[in-house]
Amino acid sequence: MTQFKNKKIVLRLLILLMISILLVPQGVFAISGRQRVILQRGIPYFDLEVATCQAENVSVSQTLPDSIPQPYKQLIETASASAGINPNLLAAIFVTEHGNNWPDPAGPWASSPVGASGPFQFMPGTWSQYGQRGNVQSLEDSTNAAARYLKAMGLNPDSPLGTLEQPYVRDPMTMLYMAGSYNAGGGNMDRLTTPTSGVDGKDGRLYKETVTYVKNVFNLISSGFAHGVPGYGSPDGTVRNGTAGNNSTSQVGTASSCQGNGVVSGDIVKTALNLAWPDRGHGKNKEDATQAYQTTLPTTNPDLINDIWSDCGSFVNAVMRSSGADPDYYIRGTIAQLSYARNNPGKYLVIDGISDTSLLQPGDILVNSKHTMIYVGNESGTSFNAAHASLGGHVPEAGNFYPGFSVVRIKK
Repeated sequence: MTQFKNKKIVLRLLILLMISILLVPQGVFAISGRQRVILQRGIPYFDLEVATCQAENVSVSQTLPDSIPQPYKQLIETASASAGINPNLLAAIFVTEHGNNWPDPAGPWASSPVGASGPFQFMPGTWSQYGQRGNVQSLEDSTNAAARYLKAMGLNPDSPLGTLEQPYVRDPMTMLYMAGSYNAGGGNMDRLTTPTSGVDGKDGRLYKETVTYVKNVFNLISSGFAHGVPGYGSPDGTVRNGTAGNNSTSQVGTASSCQGNGVVSGDIVKTALNLAWPDRGHGKNKEDATQAYQTTLPTTNPDLINDIWSDCGSFVNAVMRSSGADPDYYIRGTIAQLSYARNNPGKYLVIDGISDTSLLQPGDILVNSKHTMIYVGNESGTSFNAAHASLGGHVPEAGNFYPGFSVVRIKK
């Protein structure tokens, strides 16, 4: 009898446990305490554990930024609409093929030693498949053929960009995987990469040229075509012997405000908030930084030396370059960064001696001989009004303005 009673008690407890689980609101078990606070404040921070914008599943904008000049913008948009693809990858591949330049639309077009030719550098076999008896040297024919080629690879209007940590995801297939395939060939990408491998491919075996190619495409798309990687340079929005594009430094392009790596094209404040933690008390190493910052920093400062993750100047540089606000911002060193701003009066207004936050504007860079930070104002929704890192102290996180800085303000 006692054994029977014990079984009844256990059964009742199991039933109560199942009922309590069913009554718990969906998603509670998948959210941390920090995330709960953030969500209650209504602040859309990028987060590794439960990100609203998970990098591998995020699609970029389906429109091209105005920084892309004519006639390229119209040609690429028309070809992309006809093929049913996202135009950003088509544009990124074209400008990467031309060293991040927009060449004269009339040509002439270079030919590579291996036989690639025309505006999109088609190999003869690929052209015979997608050229539809057009002229490989024709900008219009070549653009349409490249759009059909990318469509055949699997590019759709909402294809995800991918991240530099896992760029070669196949399901759904990322733009970065397709960019690598365009450069190295699909067979080589299948052989030398896996869905979980880093940008260098399986065991670091992917061709260096392709790795740089992929990184450049990532930088172009995620910055609204404001900057590429070292060696390729940054597009200046102009066509040689052609029409200049709109290359505003304060609002570059119209890329998606949720690009998966925390970067918001053209927006200093939102990018700073997304790359930094919304609170204090974090460590100084890479693993202490937000996932967004771990992804972004290597694209803006390839010199990952000791303490780089907690370097204040590198953080400000990462925000300015990745957002496209200033693709030429000085990489690190507060004195050098302040000097850079003073030496570019057409781009920056430098104000010394401000001690009152009422005179500051969100997006202002605060810098002195020892430290620099970004003023975010009330955008964080908390008592903090700045984002900064501290060399040897902490990775980018929330902070507050205090007197003793020069204010560097980008001109609109």
